[in-house]
Amino acid sequence: MPEPTWSTACLDWKRRIRERRSLIPFRPLFPASAEQKMAVFTSLRIVDLPGQPTFGEASDEWLLDFAAAVFGAFDPETAQQVIKEYLLLISKKNTKSTLAAGIMLTELACGFRAYDRNLILAPTKEVAGNSFDPAVGMIEADEELKDLLHHQDHLKLITHREMKSTLKVLAADSATVAGTKASRVLVDELWLFGEMANADSMLKEATGGQVSRPEGYTIYLTTQSDKPPAGVFKSKLALFRDIRDGKVIDKRKLPVLYEYPEEMVAKGEHLDRANFYVTNPNMGRSVTQEWLEDKAAEADLDADGPKAVFYAKETNIAKAAAK
Repeated sequence: MPEPTWSTACLDWKRRIRERRSLIPFRPLFPASAEQKMAVFTSLRIVDLPGQPTFGEASDEWLLDFAAAVFGAFDPETAQQVIKEYLLLISKKNTKSTLAAGIMLTELACGFRAYDRNLILAPTKEVAGNSFDPAVGMIEADEELKDLLHHQDHLKLITHREMKSTLKVLAADSATVAGTKASRVLVDELWLFGEMANADSMLKEATGGQVSRPEGYTIYLTTQSDKPPAGVFKSKLALFRDIRDGKVIDKRKLPVLYEYPEEMVAKGEHLDRANFYVTNPNMGRSVTQEWLEDKAAEADLDADGPKAVFYAKETNIAKAAAK
């Protein structure tokens, strides 16, 4: 059993992020739950990488720690997920959508509830494909998964053949989300939902099924916005920052925020290319220092558009600081 006083705050995150250490301040709360699902997760193959390595072979510590924190928050005695919301803020090209596919596919394969629903909610069809395509690749690369899971590409739907539970990838709009209540919901690119007037009600509709599904949870994945944060993205980011900093106590929400400490931004250290690793924990794997430096050089030629977009997406810096 976990300690009743576990905390999801990470008060020393500024030192941790500089030292390239994990931003998750505790080990999996229920080690047996984490071990069971991590055995499946780490065996999934990432088919768009050379040699199709597994998550276990190709992942850095931060990614495995995040997945283990999600899987390890399930109490097998009560069948309850004790951490219900996660926010991962991370720069582009850090295998975010592939991570989403791996986590949700693992939950589908390991699920115990018949006719259960799992959902990846994306802001656009293109972003939806970024998660669905890797999930299909993972299935096709594993004979056991091919026997267990059936995918229908035109519906962006994956079905557990025995349990009849599903994983659906949806491009968000009020018509498609209405009535789609799921146990587990993964929201990709939350910053884009911040630009939608009805995003808050849409997310409440999608996660409404968790009321009667104690094993359910919601994961928000996002890069920084290249505009001032707005709407549901602004409010979620502010709340999770306060939880991380210990200003708000909420052990049912876990912030994992790869962003520069304000002291580094004030000194202009976020513009030092040697510090690009701060918001790119997958450096050397899915993203390289050389690639980031080349893109930075291109972006620096234009002080407004390309530069603002680069620093928002590749280093999680809001427009005002990317000068």
